[in-house]
Amino acid sequence: MKKQLLLFFTLIFTFYSFAQVVANQPTPMEVCDDAIPDGITSFDLTLKNAEVLGNQNPNDFSVTYYETQADAQADANAIPDPTAYTPFSNPQTVYVRVEELNSGNYSTVTLDLFVNLTPTANTPTDMEVCDGNGFAVFDLNIQDQQILGTQSPNNFYVSYYLTQADAEAQMNPLSSPYTNTTNLQTIFAVVQSINGNCISNVVTYNLIINTLNINTQPYDLIACGNGQGIGYFDLTINENQITNGDQNLVVSYFEDINDANNNINSINDPTFFENYNSPYFQIIYIRVEDPNSGCFYVNNNTALYLNVFDVQIVQPTPLVEDDPDNDGFASFDLTTKDDEITAGNPNYSVTYHESVSDAENNVNPLTSPYNNIVPNSQTVYFRVDDNFDGCYVIGQLILLTEYAPFQVNQTTLGVCNDNATGTLVYDLTLANSDILSNVVASEYTIAYYETNSDAASQTNAIANPSNYTSNPNITTIYAGVTETGTSEYVITTIDLIANMLPIIQFDPLYTVCQGNGVDLVPFTVTQQDVIYQWSTGQDTPTLHVTQSGDYTVTLTNTVTGCINTGTTTVEIGFFPVIGTANDLTSCDLNQVYDLTTTIPEILVNLNPNDYVVTFYESAQDASDGVNPIANPTTYTTQSTLQNITASVSSVNNECSSLSFFDIISGNCPVTVTCGQPITNSFCYTNNETLQYTFTSSDGSPLQLVIVSGQVENIYDELIVLDSDGVTNLNSATPYGNAGDVTNLSFAASGDTITIYVDSDGSVDCPGNNYSTIDYVVSCLDTTTIPNCDAVLTTPQDLAIDVNENIDFSWTPATVYVTGYLLNVVDATGQIVLDMVDVGNVSTYDVGTLNYDTQYFVTITPYNPNGNAINCNTTSFTTRADPNIIVDCASGQPVNTNFCYINNETQQYNFSSNDGSTLYIVFNTGMTENNFDELIVLDSDGTTNLNADNPYGLNNSGDLSGLTFTTTGTTATVYIQSDGSVISCENDPIDFDVFCASNIGFIDVNAFLDNNNDGVFNGTDVPFTNGFFTYEINNDGNISTVNSNTGSFNIINQDEANSYDITFATNTGYENCFNIPTALFQDITVLNGNTVTVDFPITEQMPCEDLSVYLIPFSSPRPGFNYWNDLVIENLGSTTIASGTVTFVHDPIVSYVAATPFGGGLTVTQTATGAIVDFTNLQPGESRVIWFQLYTPATVNLGEFVTSSVVYSTSANDVVSDNNVSVITQEVIGSYDPNDIKESHGPDIIYNDFVTTDEYLYYTIRFQNVGTAEAINVRIENTVDSQLDLSTLQFLRATHDVVMMRNGNQLTWTFDNINLPAQSQDDFASNGYVYYKIKPNAGYAVGTIIPNTAEIYFDFNAPVITNTFETEFVENNLSVDEFNVNGFALFPNPATSTINIKLNNISSGTASIEIIDVQGKIVIKDVISETLQLNFKNLQAGLYFVKLNQNNKQTIKKLILE
Repeated sequence: MKKQLLLFFTLIFTFYSFAQVVANQPTPMEVCDDAIPDGITSFDLTLKNAEVLGNQNPNDFSVTYYETQADAQADANAIPDPTAYTPFSNPQTVYVRVEELNSGNYSTVTLDLFVNLTPTANTPTDMEVCDGNGFAVFDLNIQDQQILGTQSPNNFYVSYYLTQADAEAQMNPLSSPYTNTTNLQTIFAVVQSINGNCISNVVTYNLIINTLNINTQPYDLIACGNGQGIGYFDLTINENQITNGDQNLVVSYFEDINDANNNINSINDPTFFENYNSPYFQIIYIRVEDPNSGCFYVNNNTALYLNVFDVQIVQPTPLVEDDPDNDGFASFDLTTKDDEITAGNPNYSVTYHESVSDAENNVNPLTSPYNNIVPNSQTVYFRVDDNFDGCYVIGQLILLTEYAPFQVNQTTLGVCNDNATGTLVYDLTLANSDILSNVVASEYTIAYYETNSDAASQTNAIANPSNYTSNPNITTIYAGVTETGTSEYVITTIDLIANMLPIIQFDPLYTVCQGNGVDLVPFTVTQQDVIYQWSTGQDTPTLHVTQSGDYTVTLTNTVTGCINTGTTTVEIGFFPVIGTANDLTSCDLNQVYDLTTTIPEILVNLNPNDYVVTFYESAQDASDGVNPIANPTTYTTQSTLQNITASVSSVNNECSSLSFFDIISGNCPVTVTCGQPITNSFCYTNNETLQYTFTSSDGSPLQLVIVSGQVENIYDELIVLDSDGVTNLNSATPYGNAGDVTNLSFAASGDTITIYVDSDGSVDCPGNNYSTIDYVVSCLDTTTIPNCDAVLTTPQDLAIDVNENIDFSWTPATVYVTGYLLNVVDATGQIVLDMVDVGNVSTYDVGTLNYDTQYFVTITPYNPNGNAINCNTTSFTTRADPNIIVDCASGQPVNTNFCYINNETQQYNFSSNDGSTLYIVFNTGMTENNFDELIVLDSDGTTNLNADNPYGLNNSGDLSGLTFTTTGTTATVYIQSDGSVISCENDPIDFDVFCASNIGFIDVNAFLDNNNDGVFNGTDVPFTNGFFTYEINNDGNISTVNSNTGSFNIINQDEANSYDITFATNTGYENCFNIPTALFQDITVLNGNTVTVDFPITEQMPCEDLSVYLIPFSSPRPGFNYWNDLVIENLGSTTIASGTVTFVHDPIVSYVAATPFGGGLTVTQTATGAIVDFTNLQPGESRVIWFQLYTPATVNLGEFVTSSVVYSTSANDVVSDNNVSVITQEVIGSYDPNDIKESHGPDIIYNDFVTTDEYLYYTIRFQNVGTAEAINVRIENTVDSQLDLSTLQFLRATHDVVMMRNGNQLTWTFDNINLPAQSQDDFASNGYVYYKIKPNAGYAVGTIIPNTAEIYFDFNAPVITNTFETEFVENNLSVDEFNVNGFALFPNPATSTINIKLNNISSGTASIEIIDVQGKIVIKDVISETLQLNFKNLQAGLYFVKLNQNNKQTIKKLILE
């Protein structure tokens, strides 16, 4: 019983233990074998701890490992180091014991260990294929077997990578098939176990594409045919071009492309091939093979296109000529058969020869008329040449003579057509002499017939031929001629002609006013072959008549003899004798006038029933008879003075006289009774003419005080006229206080005063809710002293920086004033004016005041009753001494910025503080060219250092770049301006003054040395088509400088520095220009000195080179305008007399306008853009046209629009790459004006780009969007490593700039650009730089090139532009679109012919249109496979080739040279 109880408790205890401790079954543990492939390696068993414990807390349990279950149960012989356990077999099972630390309870579980063998990768052979372009598709999996060797593919697989690192990390595996990106390309491979993830060593092999260096273009061969479309060809004539001269390549020719691929049925004798199997046109396929590598090339597009041209003629009928003497010989006009033979083809020319040999050799052509040498019948041979392709054909023409009994002539017979019925009478016998002119007339008789059949049968002869009345339907009479001696009979014709009479179209009656005349003209157009005879004896086409009477003219046609006569009558009318009406007047400005009340005064004694009186508002209207006053009985005038013109004319003729009178609607003076002031107010309108005048009742002077009121400041003046009606009492304050005229007071010198507003046509009082002008007019009290209320207005109270030569102005005091006393004293008590009586004036010249001094002014009015009392004192302070001291010790210049005015007197004086000479540099600024001179006076105060360039270096008004050094310690600068145009805020004059002792200058210039003296002077012009470099102290840091002015300067402060300076022309112009000295070494400069380094450029050979740049000045946005800038620049050495540039915009945008800058430019709008014609473009000169375009609101965001320009007249241009410029811009919604763009757009089709000059064109745009102008602007641009710095060319900037390049860092510096803020001048706040650069070799589809710029405005943080990414992509057409719509166009550019070939002829016939830049279709044709077009008659320029096929269109550009 005790044993049973013990067993029971043991079972309970055991059950309880296992319930508390859980050993989860782990997954098997697999590792890869180590370097010794024996299946034995170490395991870190502890990696399974977490899996065995599961969710149990590892801090409460221990996990141990054992080689047997017994050891695990007994907790004996635990594996001492489970982190590095080496099993004794493979596979092997170990046992895991999980024990609870507190209770000692445990559980066990098994763990299976497996050692997987590590695979080995064997090195495979390289993969080689043949391909024409260096790229091919490879099945990488073909290499699996070589790499695996004897290892089973069921247990292992192979992965492929592009780099060693990817292979080792098993990252970015390649998929198969794979297209190489370089040739040769290395592939990295590893073997991996399917179950154990064991990785082999890395092996490599190469993908090699054996290419053939051949030209793969199609070739056209042309032969003349045999009339059936068959010609013979030498197929081998292009072999050397096809193989690029490689004699190791074998070329063979096939009529079928499958035969070419299989190398069967090649053409046996390609040097003499006849196209019997395909008349007129045949394609021969070319196979090029390298026998060494076994590679060959066959392609649909690499073929010979055989074209056979036949001359198509018509076999002519025999040429028959009359043989009157029946001797078998006659004279033949051979050329009459030309059209019959050629069927009228204008491209054919025909010659005639007596033998086949002469025709074949094209010698001894016959001339017409030709006399046959073989009687009766002779065969001659004609040769027809095709002027287009040079082919010809020879044929026969038979010449026959035909006996004619006698020769008569055809003739015409005309009469004058004076019969309206159309029937005319002819004397047919008058034609006899013409008919029988070749024979003896007396031996022949003539009968006349109306039809040819009557003449042939000699029936129904006209009975009375000398008086034959014609039927309008009969225009030919047949004359039968009989020789009386032989009775032989011949028929000829008489053509009847009805000659028109000369035309006379007179009015039946002309009326002429007395003293005037009229021109009688029989017909409005002078008639040819007509003579005139007037009844007055004159014989002119026009007769001038001044007297009444009947006039007759007779017109005779000198050719037909026809005569016509016409008569007309002229009557003389008389001007009415009239009087003058008195003026109509009213004080009511709204008075309605009855103008007809003046008629009795105007007509005087004339009968009103015989005359008409019409009223006009101007004499011109009355003279022209236009715009009469519609309602003269209720007329209201529009002004206070209106002139009226009355026109009086007789009811019987148009002779009229004019009478004049005025309507005066005045504001009659209002009488002011002394002691009874009058209060009035008014609200003025635009262009106000109303005046308010007051007069005193007893002759007392009047006073006018404004209580309140407002006028438009600066534009609408308040005028108060004194009693003389002329003197303006308010000349000092016409706009009051900024438009507020409240409290202004005026005293007239007499008994009358007038007030009004002289307003312009914009802002007025009622339209802008201005306060009405309320005022009081009263009599002055001449018995009291004046009020002391005169206010000093110039200068104003507390003003500072007042000019020392200012004149004082003040407002008049109120009450009775007869004069003013002025008191002026400075802050030290020094008296300038001591109560000086200046008279009754409101201005006074006080003389020259001291600089930087405070003055106090008191103005005291007076009259005979005494001086005003309690007058206020105002003060002002004059400006500081303008003679500025330059502190040489500081080393800093003095900067001055000013804007001069008309008749400027301001001068700027400078002096050094240590006796040094001064150096002056002008940074920016403009003067009026040829009128306003910049004067820089030397230290003697007399010598003008700027006598040679008073309007700037280029005599254009631009002062930038002028520099001067004084001989002494002082200098004076000023503008000597006239009274018209001024320079102002948008382009102020900015200059620096240095102590010359502190710095040294190296001025560097490149210029076209037109006078060959090596010095920059005379007619020399700056040379910008190149770049400078300089190096300091041979430190290896070479700075590259591009300047769009051809000059830059180096400011040096260390006299020990030495400079090496070079200049070179841009690539492509080495043969055009010569640089006698391209390097100056060890240039030094002492402080206080200037060294000039001149690079004179001379012409090596005449080079004409025009460059066009199209620059995206702004971005297209739906519903907004945007701008493309066209720059035309002469980069050559000779003047371009004239030329044409064609601008084409994208069809989805609209042309708005063009703004040309500078002379010699004419812009003509076309359907697709514009034509720009220029003249006389000098070397180095550039001209700019702004094209304004509109993006319709319907255009989607993200679309791309393309504009282009091409230099159309580039026949003599030496560098064609810069004759075309194309920009592609994305349509955007909003944009940052500080950005960077590339002209091709973000996606560039790789295959198209590699056929161009391969330049990328970058534009960096900037705009000052701040609130004040930017004095300096700097742009920094780090060039990406994928771009080739050796190809960099700076092309253009909107402002003068210097570009520096150090390494891959580009910096453009705009010193003293003074760029306005957008709020000041939106358009002028913009600028850009523009340059081109090529990508490094090796770019491919998928290459992405980023570009970003930083823009600094003065000392502000930089504006970081967008990052523009250029990606090279494949053609984005789908395969279907490309096959259906694609076509090849070659050559392009072309000179006279182009060839067009469809990519897929199975798509059927297509239409081809050639369109010029004006949108006109100049050639239209159809194409089923290939087509050749001739352009001999078209001008050089840009054209578009449009293919229409299967309801789709493809357009390509074509350039004709």
